[in-house]
Amino acid sequence: MQLFNARWFVISMLLVISIRPLNALGGSLGVWLSQLALQLALGAAALTTVGRVEWRVALERLGWVPSRLSRAQQRRAIVVSFLLVVAAGLLLSEEPRNAAVESSNELSVGPAALFLSVVLFPAIFEELYFRGAVLPLLTRRFGAVLGVVSSSLLFGLLHGGAGLNSVVFATTLGLCLGALTHQSGSIHEAVIIHGLNNGAYFVGQLG
Repeated sequence: MQLFNARWFVISMLLVISIRPLNALGGSLGVWLSQLALQLALGAAALTTVGRVEWRVALERLGWVPSRLSRAQQRRAIVVSFLLVVAAGLLLSEEPRNAAVESSNELSVGPAALFLSVVLFPAIFEELYFRGAVLPLLTRRFGAVLGVVSSSLLFGLLHGGAGLNSVVFATTLGLCLGALTHQSGSIHEAVIIHGLNNGAYFVGQLG
């Protein structure tokens, strides 16, 4: 069985290479395109780890499976984790920033397009990569605690362009999502919490 999908690796590398030229276009369109390329690159990078398999099997290997938690446990976990994330955000001296929104107060690329790059795509593709692909690799190698912590630090560093507070906030978010994913065996809850977090910030920026 092939354990590495070279096609998705090439696609992810091409998307990564495209980020700087797209960002250099300037304005909200350039930022939006570069953010979109980053999210798609993360999704493609996650797919490199599952080998040459059909979509359903690939997504299952990346954690897109039913949760081990009951519905009641899922609801409690989502509420508690989201409240912890909100508390972490309030404790920081500055709000966590999102470059795609910050760079375009006038929303010239349109709210629907920004919703894709700020809310929907990060919630799906970042979770597929960090909690679906990276977390299991690290937990198998270093154990659950170090796996959750190290994958969360990597997730935090992804947000380094928005400043130290955003790194701390994203790392805290990653710890909650990583622990929940490890416990549930699924990234479903993490996708929901991630989307709620980004969605709340997005709605705030629209106002």
